[in-house]
Amino acid sequence: ASSPSSAASSPSAAFSPSAASPPSAASPPAVPGGGGSPALEVARRALGGREPMRLLPGEVPPPAAVCDSFVYLLASPPPSARWYVGETDNLHRRWEQHRSSRAPAALYAWPVQGGKSAARRLETALIEQLAAEGVALSNDADAAHVAFGGAGAGTPPTASGGAA
Repeated sequence: ASSPSSAASSPSAAFSPSAASPPSAASPPAVPGGGGSPALEVARRALGGREPMRLLPGEVPPPAAVCDSFVYLLASPPPSARWYVGETDNLHRRWEQHRSSRAPAALYAWPVQGGKSAARRLETALIEQLAAEGVALSNDADAAHVAFGGAGAGTPPTASGGAA
């Protein structure tokens, strides 16, 4: 778990969940992942309790999200309520790609320290944890996604993205 002081010194600390869309009573009820979603709870645990940045259709990430590494959950709209786990170094571009091909209900993103390798390890760990907890993934092959991310793949990363 990270302390408030270590989070404040992180270059990614500028990306708060409220930077894109603060949770509110006005959020569409059809968006999966509100509050007690099992997928979001697994991700929060894996990330030391940190809250994600949430993007809804029509929203864009902050401009600085172009150059940091992120791991994210993409929520498909009901009735499927499936989840896609990904990582990117350009959240803006990746969100646009998903919006044009999948019509997602929402994207939940967490900045990852340690670059693309750390983000890939975290992506793998999240996929494994989500599958183990029975969360429906949008791609059945994701459940077997164990060798991605280089050395240490499959080793649960710490909240900062390094291997535990």
